[in-house]
Amino acid sequence: MKRACISLVLLLSGVPAAMSNPDSGIVPFVDPRIGVNGGGNVLIGPCQPFSIVRMNPHMEKPHITSGYKIGARITGFTVTGVSGTGGGGRYGNFCVYPQSGELDPSKRLSEVADEMAELGYYAANLTAERVKAELTSTEKVGYMRFTFGPQAAKHILLDMTSVIDRFRSRPSDGRCVVAYGVMNDDGLIEGQGVFQGGWGHNKPYILYFSAKTDIPCSAFGAFKGGETLPGMRVITGDNCGFYMTFSDSQPQAITVKIAVSTLSVGKAREHLLRSGDMDFRQALEENRATWLKYLDRFRIEGGTQKQRTLFYTSLYRTLVMPTDVTGENPQWQNSEPHFWDYYCIWDTFRTVFPLLSIAYPSQYVNMIRSLIDIYDHEGWLPDAWVVGGIARQQGGTNADVVIAEAMAKGIKGFDYDKAYLAVKKNATVPADESWDNYQSVMAGKHASYMENGYVPAHRISCVSHTLEYAYNDYCMSRIAAKMGHREEAEVYARRSMNCYNLFDSRTGFFWAKTEQGEWAENFSPTFMDKSVTNRYYYEGTPWHYAMYVPHDFAGLIRRHGGARAFEAKLDSMFIGKYYTQSNEPDIHVPYLYNYVGAQHRTAEVVRSLLSTRYSTRRAGLPGNDDSGCMSSWYIFSAMGFYPIAGQSFYLIGSPVFDKVTIALENGKKFIVQAVNNSEANKYIQRAYLNGRALDRSWIDHSEIARGGVLRFEMGDKPSGWASDCQMPIPM
Repeated sequence: MKRACISLVLLLSGVPAAMSNPDSGIVPFVDPRIGVNGGGNVLIGPCQPFSIVRMNPHMEKPHITSGYKIGARITGFTVTGVSGTGGGGRYGNFCVYPQSGELDPSKRLSEVADEMAELGYYAANLTAERVKAELTSTEKVGYMRFTFGPQAAKHILLDMTSVIDRFRSRPSDGRCVVAYGVMNDDGLIEGQGVFQGGWGHNKPYILYFSAKTDIPCSAFGAFKGGETLPGMRVITGDNCGFYMTFSDSQPQAITVKIAVSTLSVGKAREHLLRSGDMDFRQALEENRATWLKYLDRFRIEGGTQKQRTLFYTSLYRTLVMPTDVTGENPQWQNSEPHFWDYYCIWDTFRTVFPLLSIAYPSQYVNMIRSLIDIYDHEGWLPDAWVVGGIARQQGGTNADVVIAEAMAKGIKGFDYDKAYLAVKKNATVPADESWDNYQSVMAGKHASYMENGYVPAHRISCVSHTLEYAYNDYCMSRIAAKMGHREEAEVYARRSMNCYNLFDSRTGFFWAKTEQGEWAENFSPTFMDKSVTNRYYYEGTPWHYAMYVPHDFAGLIRRHGGARAFEAKLDSMFIGKYYTQSNEPDIHVPYLYNYVGAQHRTAEVVRSLLSTRYSTRRAGLPGNDDSGCMSSWYIFSAMGFYPIAGQSFYLIGSPVFDKVTIALENGKKFIVQAVNNSEANKYIQRAYLNGRALDRSWIDHSEIARGGVLRFEMGDKPSGWASDCQMPIPM
């Protein structure tokens, strides 16, 4: 036992210099371990921004959606994955496992020790194999370096059929339908897998790969199940793959490079060959250089070590998905950008897209263009688009919100006319409701909403659908106005008031109605149906949806009896612990105190959430990261302002940093300064925008885009700042 421990220490001593002496800038503040546990479901392995290659340790079943679980044994390392998602998993393909001693494909299982994860890099010791594994990646190629212990036979196995499988005995569980692979004479292993299952839809999808090692093997073969087939060059089926054996005289460290394509084996080979002689260290350097181009858009000063780590790790998480497969769309070929894995817009429209609109508008535009292109070919704007298929809609037609926000902020670069037509279809053409026994929809709106002004109680998520549809109608009205269709804009502005068809003034909550217009029975403000049917509300309670009227907060306040009564309602939500940071429907609510002249309460609540619901632990996220939604909530809140998605303004909270500098794509900078800032000094005393006194608790996107300085003077007591300001009227 002592000898084995010594060997592990010796293996770990080979950490690259970039790891043992990290940069003094941003790199040390990205910690991929944060949020891997406790339901965060984020990837611990390396990737690049929006890349198809997202590597991760692949643990024994049952999997969480990332495939990784602390304390579980490892079955290898996969090249594809999703980050922060719930429901059924996706990907987890092309699993590579290093094996020492006797070759046995049925025994791909090891405890792990000495895990390390940093920006672009993962390492661990596989104790059963006495192998150190290291991972890094470029956009299209995954790198795995395995350092074997001395005097042990060395094998590398590639399972072509691996997949994330939550092992729930459901028809939608992830699985490999069939795989096919070839060991070429030149040493390349190439093939494809047909996979099915996971969240969203059950349509099969194909991924292709091309792989090689940096040194030639001394023997090879295929395996199927636990059977080895020495010298076999072609294999097909399920639970199959290839192995390579290396002699004692060959180096202990062996690097596997595996490229992935959604289009063809030839395209995967092209990616692999383009990497040339790039070795592991060079790939790591390229990975970090790419990330730093994105992360360096934000420079922070002040704050604690924990806050800086949470900020940059959150920014990193926000930029992992969706998956950029531009030029490799297997369904249709054109020059438009194409992204997979909007997983899903119901989550990301709230915070991720608004963050992109500030710091990465080119990517924002590319994503909108891809959504419009999907509409062109599939007939609908998707709420979720997963591995090339429209997936189940969770809420409303929220691509409408993304497009309306871009137009409201004056972001150009996509076809406004076509975007208008796509959103108009959502507003006018009823969805096909025949696909699902639970009466849900894939895209579009329930016909009953268009006919009656609300979704009736026998439909799933009827209240939450109605509220989101109403806001989608508001977004349609703004797009129509932008396009000069004033009468149409007025029609949809009126229809956006449908939200109040389900507002029960007796309780002060939104509640379900029958088709006959009668209130559903058994109201409770904490009602929640946790079954798959999500009766009345999608993943929420009446409390969680009580303030979802983003286009008419003023009207909602009036219906509650005015500012003080609404403030009391907000207080009740937080004091009673009815608010949840772990899911999306109410994450804007802490900022609504701004609407009743109590900005200091927003400061108190937001600061508390930042410090109690986010941490640098492995369970450091409040719940599923949901493709970066929870991470980008942290980014906005830590900077001190927060978006109302679909519109052009941001509500002010309480910045935690002394200074944040955002480098805008137009070459200008927007700076947020907080003078005399501290944990106790959370309250804004005075504010200035470009040297002029700012007496309102919001700023407009145009004020950010022009560049400038937003300066706050902070204190330890509420000052009454912005208590009587005029809040923005949705335009």
